[in-house]
Amino acid sequence: MRRDWADGERRLAAARVRDPARAVAYDRVVAELRRTLRRRIGQTFSLNDLAQVYARSASWARDVAQRTAPGAAYAHDLSVTADAVFGEAARQASDWVP
Repeated sequence: MRRDWADGERRLAAARVRDPARAVAYDRVVAELRRTLRRRIGQTFSLNDLAQVYARSASWARDVAQRTAPGAAYAHDLSVTADAVFGEAARQASDWVP
């Protein structure tokens, strides 16, 4: 999973550079996913906790993305947006080791 998350962060960075006009939609979706994840997982969590939430995240993450950027289907790609958010969150886990 950590590899998927790191890949998501790279894909998001590349997508922002490749098409800066789309960055606004990506950023809105990422921000809302970040807020939703924080509500679901809390302030203190382990990588295992994060992995368990990730395993069940597809439906709620897609719903968040579609609701946040309804006209931007590219920003609904969870391998970009959600994986990037989980990658960022992983570094905040209580047991994070690079």
